[in-house]
Amino acid sequence: MSNVMQVKFLGSFSIKVNDCILDESTLCSKMLTKLLVYILANHDRCVTNTELIQYLWSDSQIDSPKAALKNLMCRLRNILNKSFGIRDCINSSRGSYRWSEKYQLDIDTENFEAAYNELRRDLSNSRYDIKSSEEQRLAKLRAAADMYNSKFLIQSDVFKSDLIKSDMNDDKVYFFITHINLYHSMYMHLVEELYQIYWERKDYISVEDVCNRALLIDERDEHINIVKIRALIKQGKKEIAYQYYNMLEKRLKGSNDIHDEMLLKSIKNELEHGELPNIITVQSIQKDIDSAQDMKGAFQCTFEEFKSICVLQKLKNRRSRAESYFVLITVDSAHIQAAEDENVLQFSIRYAIEGLLGLLKRFLRECDVVSRCSDRQYVVLLNECSYSNALIIAARIKKQYYQYIGNRFAEIKIDVSRISSENEE
Repeated sequence: MSNVMQVKFLGSFSIKVNDCILDESTLCSKMLTKLLVYILANHDRCVTNTELIQYLWSDSQIDSPKAALKNLMCRLRNILNKSFGIRDCINSSRGSYRWSEKYQLDIDTENFEAAYNELRRDLSNSRYDIKSSEEQRLAKLRAAADMYNSKFLIQSDVFKSDLIKSDMNDDKVYFFITHINLYHSMYMHLVEELYQIYWERKDYISVEDVCNRALLIDERDEHINIVKIRALIKQGKKEIAYQYYNMLEKRLKGSNDIHDEMLLKSIKNELEHGELPNIITVQSIQKDIDSAQDMKGAFQCTFEEFKSICVLQKLKNRRSRAESYFVLITVDSAHIQAAEDENVLQFSIRYAIEGLLGLLKRFLRECDVVSRCSDRQYVVLLNECSYSNALIIAARIKKQYYQYIGNRFAEIKIDVSRISSENEE
């Protein structure tokens, strides 16, 4: 028997030796599947009993967790022996377990990550000339992107329940969601570089092809959908682009997905106007205003628009003697700066930023204004609000953030400041 065992994590789970395959259906147990997946995903280190117990039973009470783990591990070893004829692939020592180095693993996620890291190393090499090596880099980018055919265990019935949970402090949820987002983040970096190269070449057909493949994996990715629409416009397929935009807008507004309303607005203007019209009517202005009435939650705008709104509010406060405050929210990743893998750090910040926008739009008032003012910051305008109420709202934002997102990714810092009605020193 070959000692190389092929492990598949992208899409669904399976482990294969020669023609023998072990997967969820043959394991016939959610707990056995979760245990084997966790051991294989951490095959390069010892996993303690405490860590496994916390992972497997964090959301349930069990009388004798150590005995239950020992029993579960015994069942798993028996199944591996029955399937592949090996009993010693999982070693135990001093209250921990580890995959035996005697049995080499060929894991699809590790192969994909290795290809991704090789591309990153090329860029960090001072002697690497990206322009002269562009064709070679394109080939590597396409090959690496082709290795990623689906999200981490996204088709797994065993892990589906973890996907819909929102408690990131649950170890099962944390393990599953972080692996999904880590590998998908790598894939999206490849996709973005691919379509940028093609865009610079004015090869908009290839841009569309790259987007189409990425959307097969995640059809809800708003940014890739927008790039596809722009590629269609550049190809002169404006009618198809407009139909695709209407479908996208309808789907986004009919779902709970977080989306950037300003991005949608900009592509709509590009489709409808292209350039500024020579003349506009009162009726068309009123129509645009009325179309915004269905917006729910805080109003989102660009940072330049935000500053203009604040100036207008300052003038209004001067006349009415009302008070307004702005709240600056900063994603602080200081406690994860020491992460060995830069991708973990990038994912942590991205996850926190995207989750924070959803919370702000959901929990703030419709008269409040929110804008992203830097890569790690949002600023919120609280109209006609007292200082005490502004502090209450800031505390509520922080509470909701730690409740729904947690601090395992990044913490947040909040500053509250009054918009002065006079020119104050």
